[in-house]
Amino acid sequence: MRLDLRHGLGLAGGALVSLCDRMHMAGGVLTYPDGGLWGQPWWVPLLFGAAGVVLVAAHDLLVKALRSPPRPSRPDEVLLYGALFVAAYAATAFAPLSAPLLAVLLLALWLPAALAQRSAAFWVFAAALGLAGPLVEAALSSGDRFGYTQPDVLGVPMWLPVLYLWLAPLASALARLPVR
Repeated sequence: MRLDLRHGLGLAGGALVSLCDRMHMAGGVLTYPDGGLWGQPWWVPLLFGAAGVVLVAAHDLLVKALRSPPRPSRPDEVLLYGALFVAAYAATAFAPLSAPLLAVLLLALWLPAALAQRSAAFWVFAAALGLAGPLVEAALSSGDRFGYTQPDVLGVPMWLPVLYLWLAPLASALARLPVR
């Protein structure tokens, strides 16, 4: 695998998600038993940064495996989906809604962004994120690395898979940026 600008942007996206994670801390959604810098352990930014690079690489592999090259994205798409992802993250941190209502609302708002993708690779990618992301978090939370204050299933909130679905358009747009 050859690293390029998209992987660097994925790493930067990991830093953004670390800041979003701070919203969850500020909203009382999750806690860390061994907080370091600003209450987050040292490994949180590294984990999210590595995940950003892995998501770009995984999208590339999936596109090749499915032989369905998607259309290239534009920087404004990345910014739009980034803003929508941050807004969804903020909603999960601060919206005074029940977990089921929040999950349904975020899913209903996600569908138009997802339907605009028109790519088989996107749907497989989104489904994989929506399943794998919460399972990884369930494993980490069961190991006492962090904990959600109001978990629903397997130690995580029921809206978490939908938050990972919101990551799919952003990660896909980032992975589809033309490399020069």
